Amino acid sequence: MTVTSTNQFAELFAAGRYHELIAAAQSAGISPQSDPTAAQFFAAALFSVGEFDAAAPLLEELEPSFGLNPQFCLLYTSPSPR
Repeated sequence: MTVTSTNQFAELFAAGRYHELIAAAQSAGISPQSDPTAAQFFAAALFSVGEFDAAAPLLEELEPSFGLNPQFCLLYTSPSPR
């Protein structure tokens, strides 16, 4: 599946299709600079599959953009083996 919009990333995340979302984000070169909202879904998917080390740098880069968002704060401050 080629993901072309943030909406599609949201749908993949809501459906629990984390590995597909991760592959699509990597293929599309999603980063906090290119698309912060899609990068948030990417980081959340990484976190959901236990890829904490990969999610942490994305979350740190996203903090200035989403730091006041309650859902982001929960993800960013969740205990993980960092």
